[in-house]
Amino acid sequence: MSTTTELNTVLRDLRSLVVRAEALLDRAGGLRDTSLAGVTPEQTKKVQVVVEVVSQRLGVPVRDIFSRDRHELIARARQLCMMLACRELRLSSTQVGIVFRRDHADVLWACKRVEGRLNSKCDFGRQLAGITAEVRTRLSTN
Repeated sequence: MSTTTELNTVLRDLRSLVVRAEALLDRAGGLRDTSLAGVTPEQTKKVQVVVEVVSQRLGVPVRDIFSRDRHELIARARQLCMMLACRELRLSSTQVGIVFRRDHADVLWACKRVEGRLNSKCDFGRQLAGITAEVRTRLSTN
């Protein structure tokens, strides 16, 4: 393994540890300053738009979406936000994980869960299309 590859691996592991440590220290919910972790303030604002749209459409408070709560409705809203942040904002799973205080593997799992629901429920597909359209509209006006 080259020195560059080893260094990248160590940096990725350190970022993951920082995210986990911050999650333990900050249980209040909401977005935090992510600029030092490779996510720009502009990207963070765009994620906030996604979260606000999903929150309004599904009736889940923004605070709950950022919480550690695993209640089914809250978890589904959070998973949807993560998937939209990856797909619509073109953020990496690591970047999305940083914003949501999760590991990148949690983000990949969330995307897989949403895609599974999309394939199995046609009414969810229509709901997702509406949410996606609203996110795109709100992002284009900001």
